[in-house]
Amino acid sequence: MDVLAPDEAVLFVAFGHGGRSMVSCDGGHHWVGHRVEETGASYWGHHEWTARELVAQGGWFLAASGWGAPKRVRRSRDGIVWEDALARGEGGDTWSGVATENAVVLGQANRGQRSLDGGETWERFSPPGHGKGLFGYGRGTVIVVSLGSEPLVAWSDDDGASWTASPLTGAERRCLDSARAPVDGGGHFLFGSGRGDVCVSGDKGRSWELGAPVPGGGVASFATVGTRIRAYASDGVFETSDGRDWTWLGEAPALAEVTGNETSGHVGLATSVVWVSDDGVSWTEAEHPREGPPLRHLAMGRGRIPEACGR
Repeated sequence: MDVLAPDEAVLFVAFGHGGRSMVSCDGGHHWVGHRVEETGASYWGHHEWTARELVAQGGWFLAASGWGAPKRVRRSRDGIVWEDALARGEGGDTWSGVATENAVVLGQANRGQRSLDGGETWERFSPPGHGKGLFGYGRGTVIVVSLGSEPLVAWSDDDGASWTASPLTGAERRCLDSARAPVDGGGHFLFGSGRGDVCVSGDKGRSWELGAPVPGGGVASFATVGTRIRAYASDGVFETSDGRDWTWLGEAPALAEVTGNETSGHVGLATSVVWVSDDGVSWTEAEHPREGPPLRHLAMGRGRIPEACGR
């Protein structure tokens, strides 16, 4: 985490369909600044306010919306006041994205845009692949798993400026069924399917092999805690160091997204309900507004303390 200025804190931001957003200044326990840009639409089809991604980078939170309609990329310093980072209709196609130490990388598998200045300016990039793509980042490398007709994994060591790809063949394709975005556990990249199949790479995505499946399957998400990887599944939360064996840690909600760390706490999202945890294992429901379109994404990052938090 970057060094905090006097008017900054570690913030958690939640983002959803209809431009819905809210922010927490206390580790996810309480949420303020709830707002919705549009209500009453069906966001599960093509709509410009369908939530696609939320990332935090360099003191900014960036939110991408739009599916088969005019795209939007907006940014906020505090999770409450938002401005256009890309004008309506200029957001490109976003299926997934990541924030690296130096850049924001948003896109599908074969096209996207990246920014090196918190969303002030953008440049287009074209990683290999076709169709949908799931992005992950760790230890200086961006990974995109292409879920198209010819699945592959592409990697970039320069914040998305250049890319190299290798095909996924044979047994590794089992990991593509309802695939979850790649995560990095201290040098072991891992991605897997919703049914529990796991693929692991020890060389930053250059090669992949099947790991041990998550017991019971039903994986809602993977998350990194320090140098270890956790799977939030129907039978609870499991942990691994390298994807080759799993340890059951306890019962937990089937969290579709998890963010946080051991210092700032952990925040999870399940069926539009926000959960909070000190250790990422034992969870309680957070205090937050329940009305509005579904929440879909979470991000933790350095941000300006909003007045609603008592600045």
